[in-house]
Amino acid sequence: MTKREKLSKNEIQSLQEFVGKCVMENVSFPPVQVGANRANIQEIMHNRSIESLGTYNDFLEKQSGKTSRVDRINGTDQEKKIDNSSVTYTEAVNNIDLIIKHKLYSEYKEKVSKRLKEINEKLNDMQSPAELKAKLKKEQKALESI
Repeated sequence: MTKREKLSKNEIQSLQEFVGKCVMENVSFPPVQVGANRANIQEIMHNRSIESLGTYNDFLEKQSGKTSRVDRINGTDQEKKIDNSSVTYTEAVNNIDLIIKHKLYSEYKEKVSKRLKEINEKLNDMQSPAELKAKLKKEQKALESI
């Protein structure tokens, strides 16, 4: 079980600001496939697996580098924004990385909790040597009486 790090206070604040901005501006993120539906931040945070988020982040990173030829020629190429909002692709990629980190930590925390529960159950089921001796003597008497 690989140890995972919790989000720092700065990371939490950055993610909260990003999510707030996406909600307030009703940002809809581009689909990976042509004809697919656009996604809002809630769908990205809650309805996607870690693997899916990683793939989507790779897609967004590629999209952020696509500046139109005319903009490059005119020297007006700026950081691309998503869906005519103030959210840039770079900002989205960095914050989706934080979402992935948070999900990995949540999974880790759940696994640790489950393992602790298993250990506690095993410890509760274990018998002391005196209890084991008494149980064996009882079984011995039962077998001798046959």
